[in-house]
Amino acid sequence: MAQTLGARSPLAEALRFGAVLAASGPVILSSFGVGRESFGYTCYASYAGPSALESTSRDLLFCATLLLPVVLAGLLLRGPRRATTTAVSAVGAVLACGLFVAIYMPGTHPCTGEAFPVRVPWYLVACYVVALVSLVLAAVLVLPATWRQARASGRLKPMP
Repeated sequence: MAQTLGARSPLAEALRFGAVLAASGPVILSSFGVGRESFGYTCYASYAGPSALESTSRDLLFCATLLLPVVLAGLLLRGPRRATTTAVSAVGAVLACGLFVAIYMPGTHPCTGEAFPVRVPWYLVACYVVALVSLVLAAVLVLPATWRQARASGRLKPMP
């Protein structure tokens, strides 16, 4: 059974769908309390709060984490086959933003203003790495068949 040049394999589709599910992992896990920071103390000192850069970067990361599964679903489930590269870039960008915020802006204590120790969000790293691996495997799975079909049709000439 020959596939046309634009056809997608069921395994590649399953890997793309798995990438969307893996990218939504941090949103699902945080809704169950995994990775959320909770403060169990009350302070009466006057503290100015986090800087504008710190709060903006955390808000940006929060929005990117929420919107990434929607963007991936739109790109991969209905988009062109070459949208996998854009999806890999999007997952990598959100992962880099998450690691940057966790390492360089760990937050401050609400009462004293002292910096918290650096904690890497392992749930974010694990979910996004699974999504990246799934996307790369889906892209690699489609490429050899596409190259063979293009070569057989005469659109791709072998190198001399």
